Amino acid sequence: MRLLSVFVALLVAGSVFAGTNCGINVVPTVNSPSCFGFSDGSISLSASGGIIPQTSTKGLLISEFLANPSGNDSPFEYVELLATKTIDFATTPYTVIVCNNGNALANGWIQGGQITYAFSITTGTVAAGDVIYVGGSSMTPTTNRFRTINTSTTGGDGGIGSSNANGVLGNDGANADGIAVFDVAVASITSSTVPVDAVFYGNAIGQAFVSNSSGYQLPVNDHYAGGKLLSNSFLISSPQEGLLQKATGVYDVSTNTFTTSRTWVNNASLTEGTSSVTLSNLYSYTWSNGATTQNISGLADGQYTVTVTDATSCEQ
Repeated sequence: MRLLSVFVALLVAGSVFAGTNCGINVVPTVNSPSCFGFSDGSISLSASGGIIPQTSTKGLLISEFLANPSGNDSPFEYVELLATKTIDFATTPYTVIVCNNGNALANGWIQGGQITYAFSITTGTVAAGDVIYVGGSSMTPTTNRFRTINTSTTGGDGGIGSSNANGVLGNDGANADGIAVFDVAVASITSSTVPVDAVFYGNAIGQAFVSNSSGYQLPVNDHYAGGKLLSNSFLISSPQEGLLQKATGVYDVSTNTFTTSRTWVNNASLTEGTSSVTLSNLYSYTWSNGATTQNISGLADGQYTVTVTDATSCEQ
């Protein structure tokens, strides 16, 4: 009896997109057939890099948040964000605005005061699949903190929001509270600027609703169809004390849509640096044996080649 390895040859197509080499990194994990003549080998691929479309994805998606820490909420609240493309925040700043609704007003997300609070992301870079955090300076996540503020003593970025020891993310439930992500600098946001992503949570919309034509602007995403927050808009259930609100779902970067809408649940477990929202169609795979999946199995000893293509049809 002898063991023979499955050999993987990565086909470098040499394609060029917009004058730049693809830069897709492909790392295979090979499990050899258990014995000569057997067909129980497998190859798993891990792909990264490449050129993810810069205009066809939202950039950052809300995938988790902690709005109701045990004890005083500030400065422990935070929002987890999943990157859907490469972003250099120095050239393309993003802004996250959270709200704590006592009585929402016509200005919506930019109301400020004790109603809304802004976190501006202006430094650092991310790639598709990266997870980052913004929030209070004492938040639980210790890595990938792209903007932290001591929200109990310091106002929000761009003059949006006052300090609040009781928290800047609401958790009452009587009036809906929310989170929005904007792909512009905080100074560029107006009452009519459309966020790239947003979620609202609570037991009822209540006074978070202003009117059909003013108030909180909504994006087009898995639960909203744009326009203003209405009295019947989608809500996540109120967060329980000390528990994270965690989303699961699937987002297709090639179509800029959720193929599986986010489902939100109270979940006490933080898995720092990873998201339960997954990205699909970052890459496609064409194997020499006709397979088109990322991983292949049931393999006999032999040579297998694969072409990995990113969402801009650039190949490696």
